[in-house]
Amino acid sequence: MTVYNSLHQHLKLYSDRQIDWIYYNLQFQDRPSHFEHRKNALGRFANESDHNLKLLGDLGAESERYLVSDHDLEWFDKDDQRQMRWLSHFSYHSNAKENGRHIFNYMRRTETFFRDFVLTVDLWDAAISEKLRFIADAKRVWGSIIQDDNRLSWINHGDEEQIQWAWEYLSRQIDLGNTRPIDHSERVLCLLEVFDCWEEHLAELRELQNKMRKAWSQQKYRAGLNGRKQSTFVLSVTAKTQLHALSRVRNVNLHQMLESIIRKEFESDPSAKKLLK
Repeated sequence: MTVYNSLHQHLKLYSDRQIDWIYYNLQFQDRPSHFEHRKNALGRFANESDHNLKLLGDLGAESERYLVSDHDLEWFDKDDQRQMRWLSHFSYHSNAKENGRHIFNYMRRTETFFRDFVLTVDLWDAAISEKLRFIADAKRVWGSIIQDDNRLSWINHGDEEQIQWAWEYLSRQIDLGNTRPIDHSERVLCLLEVFDCWEEHLAELRELQNKMRKAWSQQKYRAGLNGRKQSTFVLSVTAKTQLHALSRVRNVNLHQMLESIIRKEFESDPSAKKLLK
């Protein structure tokens, strides 16, 4: 039997996840990073003897006891960078252990992160029920994060000025470590990651978000003054009533009416002009 026939006739019976599970449980010394290399290695292994072929079949059947279904994983979106960043944090801080060792300790946030995540769960020497509880817990936590997005609806992800302001605001309020976003897109992801992966009390996060929103409102207000300065005056009831009447007749707001009156009086008074020279 050729290697090709071995691959065609035997490995086609298994999913990619089963092939990986079989490969790593055979404990080959060589650990190629590419899936196709691992698949070809199994093909050659199966082609060597009937014993190897039978072992392959036994492991294929055993793998079903360890692999959760694709259906249980379909809510993950490997193309959602925000979710993958959160999943990296969630996994690292989970209680998923094997022989006292945390199974996600050595995972890195790379382009293959989600594939590595699924492989780690598959190889985890734990009952299916425990793996399903882990995945269900992750789904619950992520769902609550998404539901809370309405609290951040005031943040416009496409507004580079606002995102830059928000990141600088956070950097003054909390320790962001060595995080240095290189562009606008990454800055948005880093900003959301701060909230998604918050480890302190939820009340503290709410307080931070509320303060941040108020600070942004004040920022916009100050920017909108455009050469104006806020002032407070105490007017008599009669003067305020007259100001309201004038503003309605002229179809302007109160501060525009007041500015118009002051400007007119100033232009007609040479003494006042001299004071500003």
